[in-house]
Amino acid sequence: MLDELLAHPGVEERVVVAGPVGFMALHGGIEIGSVEVAEGAATRLGAGFYGVILPDDLWWHLPSTEFTPRHSPKLASFLDAVSLVFSVHGYGRPEWGETVLLGGGNRRVASALADALQRRGLAVETDLDRIPRELRGVHPANPVNLPEFGGVQVELPPGVRRGGAAEQVIDALVAVAAAEMRSLCARP
Repeated sequence: MLDELLAHPGVEERVVVAGPVGFMALHGGIEIGSVEVAEGAATRLGAGFYGVILPDDLWWHLPSTEFTPRHSPKLASFLDAVSLVFSVHGYGRPEWGETVLLGGGNRRVASALADALQRRGLAVETDLDRIPRELRGVHPANPVNLPEFGGVQVELPPGVRRGGAAEQVIDALVAVAAAEMRSLCARP
């Protein structure tokens, strides 16, 4: 299905391959602000970025597990280059308010990001049993889990995807990703 989405007129696939840490925004255009946060963190850090941006007239939410490297050479090159990834998404559930949900397979990095976000005054949930199943990002086919050290799925509510709160998220992502990048680059 990814190949069909990418072939649709107006769909843009962006990739920057740079370093062992990367950021993704798979649902640009429909999860407003996710590209800006992921690309902003990647640019500030000089890290890799992969994003799919849909035109304004297209609402096609492809599940993350459908973003397979075999259907996108750009995604494949990005995932081959990174050892750790942060996948930025948007969600809207009134019962969760403005809580950032941190899923994905790398629970150590999710915990570090939670600390960084909380220090910046944001509400965070990391307990996978509490996070709604479809927002956990733990399926082995999800691209957030494909690099060597997996990654963190960052689910942002609407009020945290723009303005000052989005800047706080970018600051936290950059701080944690920079520490992880130093650690990965120091490995023999």
